[in-house]
Amino acid sequence: MDTTKKFLYVNPDSTAGEFDTSRMFPVSSLNGVQEVDATSVKFAFKDQGQADDTIIDVTVNSGKGKAYIKELVEAINFAKQAVIVLADASDETSFSSDVNFGSIPTVTVGS
Repeated sequence: MDTTKKFLYVNPDSTAGEFDTSRMFPVSSLNGVQEVDATSVKFAFKDQGQADDTIIDVTVNSGKGKAYIKELVEAINFAKQAVIVLADASDETSFSSDVNFGSIPTVTVGS
């Protein structure tokens, strides 16, 4: 599997049809995934032009962080599509049904 040909997409904009704050990263830039607590999964991405990692925080249903991460690994390794949607708040879609859109995903760009 060539991780430069698969991408992870996130859109924190909850306005229907809006995507101007969305971000897409090649899977090869994923530095780590952390289940922070019962409802938070954070992703660290090497971001071009930034000295520090960009952090994406996705809210999942309580206690579903491990399942969400496992499902992501399976999608990266076996899904046919090139783009995997971590969380898109504009239309409340994700590769996983475990995302909780009661809290929109956050993007903290590295400095």
